[in-house]
Amino acid sequence: MQLRPKTGEHSIFKIGTITLNTSTYQVFKGDEEISLTQKEFALLEHLIRNKGMVCRRSRIIESVWDIHFDYNTGVIDVFINALRKKLKLGKDENYIQTVRGVGYIAKEI
Repeated sequence: MQLRPKTGEHSIFKIGTITLNTSTYQVFKGDEEISLTQKEFALLEHLIRNKGMVCRRSRIIESVWDIHFDYNTGVIDVFINALRKKLKLGKDENYIQTVRGVGYIAKEI
């Protein structure tokens, strides 16, 4: 897994009021800095980089956890719930949406 941005690649990604900076490993919701674990950060980064596209559970587990075999992807649900809580995402800020039976999508609302 590569966490550092490639040369010439953007290091700041936004979705709604959430800003993710891959150079400083910081996440903000508005002006408030949100403390995330390395895996939570990597998961949020994966979703935001693929904003507007459905991210399949199998692809998330490969990209974020670097697991390339059949694995119980239920761990993703646990991390998504943790992200939603830490980011204080209410119904009016549902930037990370579940696509039942498939995975998740990050999108502007």
